[in-house]
Parts: sequence; C-alpha cells; structure tokens
Amino acid sequence: MAVIVGYGWWGHPYTLAMIAIAATLITHPFVWFLFAAGEGYLNYGLRLVFIELLVVGVEAVAFHWGARYPLRRSVLLSLLTNSASLLVGKLIFQVFGCE
Repeated sequence: MAVIVGYGWWGHPYTLAMIAIAATLITHPFVWFLFAAGEGYLNYGLRLVFIELLVVGVEAVAFHWGARYPLRRSVLLSLLTNSASLLVGKLIFQVFGCE
C-alpha cells in the first residue's frame, strides 16, 4: 500500500515497499493479539480505532526512521496506507462473509 500511495511523490517505491513490509510484519501479530485480548473490555469499534491508531503510530516511526521522512509526512503516509488497508480488509470480509 505504501508503494501505491507514495509512488512518485515521496521517494523510491522499493524503499517504501521494504519499510511497509517490515512494519506490517512487526505490527500484524500485535494487532491480532490486542484485538482478541480486548474483546471483553472494549466493543468492536473502540478496539478497531485504538489498535489502528497504535499501528499508525508505530508505522509512522518506521517511515520516519527508515525513509528519513519528516514526522508529519510519515504520519500522513501511515494514516493513508492503513486506511486503505483497513478498507480493503473490510471489503474482503464483507464479500466473503467472514464477519
């Protein structure tokens, strides 16, 4: 997703791809764990918002350090890519009846 959003505007697509892949590999296990662990404490919507904000923060740091982007640009890129990822995931779940 970072390659699609950032291509041509914010740097080399391969650099963005490597950072996005590494960040995803690091954050996804935590997302699934936190989502399951929070089931008895927060409703679905609150868990989704809370966890996505954590992921945006972690991945923004990865873009900031890895691509040496300014923090504001890193947060924006992370927010855009995670929003796109969330929407695609929700669409897949809706189409295949996984929810």
